[in-house]
Amino acid sequence: MSLQAGAGGLEEARKVLLARWRQVREGWDDEVARRFGDDVIEPLLQDLGRAAEAMTAAATEEAQARRDCG
Repeated sequence: MSLQAGAGGLEEARKVLLARWRQVREGWDDEVARRFGDDVIEPLLQDLGRAAEAMTAAATEEAQARRDCG
């Protein structure tokens, strides 16, 4: 799997997680849900986004290295 494909997979996973979390929150609206969202879901969404960005940047660097090396 290429870095770019991996980044796309992470972005897709992030979108699915966010959509599912929103569905769950429709029926789960208490302090525990808010804490779980703040302590688990939000950091995970941020980490997935940062990882996808890093993989995209690495793919760009890899492509440049391939061009530079022939």
